[in-house]
Amino acid sequence: MSFVAAIAACQPEPPAVAFVTDRFDIAPEFDGPLCAGNIPYMEARLSWLEEVLEVEPVGRVRYNWVSDAGEFCDGPLACAIGHTLYGPWSEFEHELVHVIATTSMGRASPFLEEGLAVALTSLSAAPGVPSEWLGRFPHDLETTARGDFYGGAGHFVRFLLDTRGMAPWKRLYAASDYDDSAATLRARFAEAYGESFAEIEAEYLDAAWDAYPPLSGCPAPDLLPWMPSGEFALECDDPAVMRTGPNVMVRPITLGLVTRTVGDFLVAGKRASPDWCPLRPVSIDGLFVGSLEAGLHTATVGAPLDEPKVVRAEFWLR
Repeated sequence: MSFVAAIAACQPEPPAVAFVTDRFDIAPEFDGPLCAGNIPYMEARLSWLEEVLEVEPVGRVRYNWVSDAGEFCDGPLACAIGHTLYGPWSEFEHELVHVIATTSMGRASPFLEEGLAVALTSLSAAPGVPSEWLGRFPHDLETTARGDFYGGAGHFVRFLLDTRGMAPWKRLYAASDYDDSAATLRARFAEAYGESFAEIEAEYLDAAWDAYPPLSGCPAPDLLPWMPSGEFALECDDPAVMRTGPNVMVRPITLGLVTRTVGDFLVAGKRASPDWCPLRPVSIDGLFVGSLEAGLHTATVGAPLDEPKVVRAEFWLR
């Protein structure tokens, strides 16, 4: 959710650190072990984000793993403050982007801060065409828009990174201030990119993908060409299994990487992921895919932590 700059003096004590890794101090609000997949994923995710953002290692990061960080963050479900992030596992990736960006590059316009965090984690899928993103809310570029602009910002940032790379984006981020007005932010676009915001926006509305694949899967696993079905073991000591809460463990399952769809058919030869994400493209020419969106698709199977089991899962299109 939102990055906050300070904590109230009366904030409660966070959970105690229970796990110390190469780069993380992990302080969960629950007892018991983590599953075998948690720490390797966290370490790999941190290193990958530093590589993508082209920044020096940020040092140690503390993760206060709480189900609701409102009492620590003055409201939001999760937040990042310096080298510390607060929130549930579902927000870990998003807040980790804020930790790296703000400690390495400082603060920027909320549109840029949140757009980057969404662009590097979530599927930014427009309901129809890109024009339904930018301009959907009249003050998307203003600091006063604090809840409705995440998806639009993420979709636009993914387009910028995909088409123009990281270097001009970092110039824009570095030049921006947290309280930039929309007019100021548009002017900064021109300075950073050598193009007017209107020119970039026109290209975006004409050429951006309807949907971009989520980058929360990077570093990417080996991709399957299509959807697997079968039996999936859920044991906490399995490196593919991660604990996500007090009594829940999950196993992510990669369903495949598909490209943009037009109508009901896959468009062969379209690029489904930007060059700076190490996803291996998979082409499935001429396949009927119904309403499937673009991207790296994953599903999860889960079970209570204290009940290891084998889950039978079937995946299909409808």
